[in-house]
Amino acid sequence: MPAVVGFMVTATSGLPDAEQGMATGIAAMTQQVGITLGTPVMSAVAVTTATLPDGIARAVLVAALAPALLLRRSRRRADASRARPPPAATGRPTPRHGPACTGARGAW
Repeated sequence: MPAVVGFMVTATSGLPDAEQGMATGIAAMTQQVGITLGTPVMSAVAVTTATLPDGIARAVLVAALAPALLLRRSRRRADASRARPPPAATGRPTPRHGPACTGARGAW
């Protein structure tokens, strides 16, 4: 229980009062998604070994390494997107619905 409280405090600290409800909701949702996806994956990993203690140890290792690998991948994508130069300014509005968007003034 103290870990959940600490997680929520960390998720909402430094935010204005008006945004704390949304931050708490997003944090709670990520916990639920993690539980929903993590439990079956850890169970599947745990039953792949001959003995249950070895399977549990392997499942805990997978549960510890998977988020680290995902965060590393996400950081690489963020770095790559920052390295791209911004698009040239044309003075025209940016299309919001893709290349097939047509309006009174024609295709964007």
